[in-house]
Amino acid sequence: MIVEEFMDNSLLDEEEIKEHSYEKCRLKVEEKVKKYLKATFKFMNLIPPRITVNYEMRYNSFTPNAIDKVGNYVERKVDAEREAREIYSTINQVWDRLSYNERVYFTEVLLYKHSENCAIEKMKDASRHLLKQIKESCVIKVAMAFGEDE
Repeated sequence: MIVEEFMDNSLLDEEEIKEHSYEKCRLKVEEKVKKYLKATFKFMNLIPPRITVNYEMRYNSFTPNAIDKVGNYVERKVDAEREAREIYSTINQVWDRLSYNERVYFTEVLLYKHSENCAIEKMKDASRHLLKQIKESCVIKVAMAFGEDE
């Protein structure tokens, strides 16, 4: 019997990481995270996914998408809300493909803006040396999920 909690996704190896521009990927991921955070306050009817203490993603139910053709303002708002839903959905989909340590890095450093030292303390079997591979692997995987890895 395989115990699911011991299964973990692997990090990208150094060769796979070198195939991508980490700096470009990081900028794109930071842009998406900024939109994600802004959407959590801008669209109060959207409930963003919750991250549990075990770094698992949990969704609450969304309200149906309301479209009202009153003018450009409403159209822009609906488009922005749709983009927020797409960002939430993409993050949820990539979440299952991240390793535990990548989830910790994403949550602690990219979302909550804590230090890398804080993230290392919460990671399993991680060190300062391994952190470079964890963060690059995390950022590149998320950028690939958004189609922004070029």
